[in-house]
Amino acid sequence: MSAGDAKAQTVELLEGLTPKRRKFAQEYLANGGNGRKAALAAGFAAGGADQTACKLLKDTRVRAYLAASERELAARVEVDAQMVLKGLVEVAQDPDHRDRVKALVALGKVRGVDLFEDRVKVDGAQPVQIIVGSFAGVVTGGERP
Repeated sequence: MSAGDAKAQTVELLEGLTPKRRKFAQEYLANGGNGRKAALAAGFAAGGADQTACKLLKDTRVRAYLAASERELAARVEVDAQMVLKGLVEVAQDPDHRDRVKALVALGKVRGVDLFEDRVKVDGAQPVQIIVGSFAGVVTGGERP
């Protein structure tokens, strides 16, 4: 589904909600999924905000709107990701660009070709050899050499 189609579906579903349900759904998305805060912001009573949020999140129309909103966001993110990848490819293909190597590394990571280790996992049970200047030693289990 294209970003435009997803947007049209979201708007249509939003219009099918009552004003309070619409406000609840919009606040729920805006605050990162906190039903209680969304219910309060939509004007529902504080004493029953948790129960109201639970009830609204089970409502098929509210759920349909939330799902459509997530699809719309995913479509927009995909477009943005494609634009970023296109830019990285352009930089990587320019032999005179100073960030060419960085672009190639980034593209490699996106495609699962990680030639450079950013992090190394160390299991505490494995000895680790530390070499600093003229000092060299082996550390095991928190002991000092």
